[in-house]
Amino acid sequence: MMAHLPLELLTFCILPQLDQVSLARLAKTCTRMRSAVHTFLLKSKTLDMKDVIYWIETENRLVDCSDALKAAFMFLTRNTSVISLRKLKMWGHPDQPTMVNLNTIRKLIKQNRNLEELSLVNMKLTDHLMDVIMKLPKLKYLQLSPALINKGSNPYVKIKELKQKGCEITGVGQQREEYWKGTARVFNLKFRNHVN
Repeated sequence: MMAHLPLELLTFCILPQLDQVSLARLAKTCTRMRSAVHTFLLKSKTLDMKDVIYWIETENRLVDCSDALKAAFMFLTRNTSVISLRKLKMWGHPDQPTMVNLNTIRKLIKQNRNLEELSLVNMKLTDHLMDVIMKLPKLKYLQLSPALINKGSNPYVKIKELKQKGCEITGVGQQREEYWKGTARVFNLKFRNHVN
């Protein structure tokens, strides 16, 4: 039935109402739906992986969800070819590797130069990743997990520079909360102890 709807109706009225899991399911129904979903994803302004990760972990009940998480990320970013994102929210687990390697995440961030909001929760923060983030001219909000700073990295100078450019920076994490608050005072950063 939906396969016979006009493409404009699908693209502007129906697909924006669906979550990422529903988009993935719809893309599997037929060639026309797959094409419509792929086109929609390429023009998407927001990607929040939190619900997708939750669904994969609870629905599949797999011990190791890494392959499913990587496949979901690659599907939703059209193999990192999405270039119109304004909000990107990536969520990981402190005890597990990221869903895709950091080079892939850097590539996605680099391609989406108009990002205004970026959340990297429970993901390792490296100097190379911070270099890419520093080059985002429209970044207004950055959420990081300070407990996952890569050994040998010192992102605080770059965080201070972002703050001076007018970017609101928040940290989440329980292991080093006091350390982050102390750093926040030194660099005059705003601290929130919750995940949006």
